[in-house]
Amino acid sequence: MQKAWACLIAATVSIFPANLYSISILFSNGQRLEDTILSGVATLINMEMHGIALIIFVASILVPAAKIIGLGFILITIHLKQTIYRRQRMFIYFVIKWIGKWSVMDLFVISIMMTLVDRGRILNFSPGYGAVAFGMVVVFTMLATEAFDPRLIWDEPIKNKNRKSVESEQ
Repeated sequence: MQKAWACLIAATVSIFPANLYSISILFSNGQRLEDTILSGVATLINMEMHGIALIIFVASILVPAAKIIGLGFILITIHLKQTIYRRQRMFIYFVIKWIGKWSVMDLFVISIMMTLVDRGRILNFSPGYGAVAFGMVVVFTMLATEAFDPRLIWDEPIKNKNRKSVESEQ
């Protein structure tokens, strides 16, 4: 639980610079163009590439936020010793774990962009600080999911009466 909490808190802290700082820096004809995730989505919408804009918005903003909220919900319900909706929490956990495998896709897009752009002649592309923070969000949410033991969802909370009898036997 502690490892999962630590990784989840680190991911939560990292999601803010990931969305506020530039994720890509493009030098073209002496001009420096910086894009955050949202400004990149807005640019794609202005270029009438609605499908790609939707994919980037969902994959880069909604999915990481949903993973953090979902895992936070599961951890809080375990901490509060909630015994209801266990199947739904297991379903949320497995969806988060499955999506986590695909979350690295955005990092691959940035790395592919760096290799495809002709560096140093006409265009120069480099990732910004937001890309590093976004990578941290992806890694920390994956680590939090892996550190979490889903059997904790099914554990019965120890009642005070049972705890006293167990302590007296020892």
